[in-house]
Amino acid sequence: MYLCGSDKLGNFGLFYINALIGIVGTLIISIIINKNELLQFLGKNSFFIMATHFPIRKPIILIFSKIINIESNAIYNNIFYSLICTFLTIIIEIILIKLINKTKFDKLKKGLALE
Repeated sequence: MYLCGSDKLGNFGLFYINALIGIVGTLIISIIINKNELLQFLGKNSFFIMATHFPIRKPIILIFSKIINIESNAIYNNIFYSLICTFLTIIIEIILIKLINKTKFDKLKKGLALE
């Protein structure tokens, strides 16, 4: 058994068996999912999401905490409220990505038409 903060792994055999089960499980799940448009979209735009999720999430948490009349720190401790804020953040991220991609494509079309 692995104890956090210690250098002891316990039973090495079980450790490696669990690692292999995790690897095989991940491969099986990826084969089952295969093509998922939402996951592909999020994967293609993951850099943008990682760069912008915190500035988007923070105001969502503050607004949500005002609406339900609790402290913003309490949202972090409640799984239901955290999931709602995460869902709202993802929706806003998707809208922003769609707007930015559309704007870039429109500028590219206009630039090509001028030449």
